[in-house]
Amino acid sequence: MFLICRFRKHQILDDDVNANNDNDIVVGVNQCQRYDAYVSYDENSAFDENWVLNDLRRNLEEGPEPFQLCIKARDFIPGHVIVEAISESIQNSRRTILVLTPRFVESEWCYFEMQMARMRLFHENRDVLILVLFEEIPDDQLTLSLRQLLCRKECLKFPDDHLGQELFWRRLREELKRPAMVDRRFIT
Repeated sequence: MFLICRFRKHQILDDDVNANNDNDIVVGVNQCQRYDAYVSYDENSAFDENWVLNDLRRNLEEGPEPFQLCIKARDFIPGHVIVEAISESIQNSRRTILVLTPRFVESEWCYFEMQMARMRLFHENRDVLILVLFEEIPDDQLTLSLRQLLCRKECLKFPDDHLGQELFWRRLREELKRPAMVDRRFIT
């Protein structure tokens, strides 16, 4: 069984691809992932969105080994059903980056995106989540799901100093290069 995916300028990282024309690519089922990562953040926060659209995007999409990110504010097509757009974008991404802030915790859309990405663990047996702690979250604001994730997964904390930020970007790029592996501690 094959799936036809339409996209503009996005890369397919799988070598086993047959092209029909410039816009159609035929790949095996579950191999049509046009993004390296879906970025989940609170788009209602100008501060968070500015960091994602400027710093995160620039550091990951530009340079010698660019990654293709799916960012809601830039990549979602207006008029499409948001739930379907989120679900398809997460499925069409190798990994999902959660940009954690107190505003992320308060956002129902961010919670939905986190749960959609976590579901891939059960459906595909792959842990696709990358946690980025952009801003400290008070303990009393943490949901049970997020608290469990923070206890079981490594979290990359965005530092204030320049040297620390260079290390952060290097570690995030390395994490994006790794395949999404199963963490057996999640399966209980």
